[in-house]
Amino acid sequence: MRSHPIVAIDGPAGSGKSSTAREVSRRLRYAYVDSGAVYRACALVALDTLGDPQTWTDEAVVAAARARGIAVRAQSGAFEVTAGGLNVEPEIRTPRVTEQASRVATMGPVRDFVNRLLRTAAAEGGVVMDGRDIGTVVFPDAEVKIFMVAHPEERARRRLAEKGETVNRRSLEVEAGVLQERDARDSRRDVAPLQMAEGATVIDTSAMDFEHQVALVVDLARKADRRP
Repeated sequence: MRSHPIVAIDGPAGSGKSSTAREVSRRLRYAYVDSGAVYRACALVALDTLGDPQTWTDEAVVAAARARGIAVRAQSGAFEVTAGGLNVEPEIRTPRVTEQASRVATMGPVRDFVNRLLRTAAAEGGVVMDGRDIGTVVFPDAEVKIFMVAHPEERARRRLAEKGETVNRRSLEVEAGVLQERDARDSRRDVAPLQMAEGATVIDTSAMDFEHQVALVVDLARKADRRP
């Protein structure tokens, strides 16, 4: 039995899951695990060692990740992603890595490799983790499952603001279209498709302020945490 719950927050891009997960973990004094950072680390290593991304195979990416020693480790009450024992922030946030992270995330053997790391890191509970398949694949037994959604236009507005780009009618239409295409692709993929976990609580953040959405998740987590 875990010492504290695992809080799994899934949902499409721009729904607010990552920012909510970080704040929820801070308020509960749980550890936050960014599952996407592990895929980014795999992409970083592949870019450094495997050459042209068009030639990458599932097995080659996993072999490169293992050879570089990609790991998720506890550090000062939180978790960090490392390669060769070194923290890979901010290298994994560069545009070249972002571009290839979604490629490696569709590879079944890579997902299996990453999921084993995530399960080991969060085995004792007291963890908040966000992604697209945390409640369905990584931790189907999570005590708290959230599926966070928002209207495409609102998600587009948030993404443009994050990137520091101009928000106007045209940019919103273009960004919303990109997000909807990604939603469709993620929902249809064969490996770990984006879908709501059984028993998940749906939170629509379209017209919800940040404080409210955080408070909802914190309340659910505290109700599930019966230990001192």
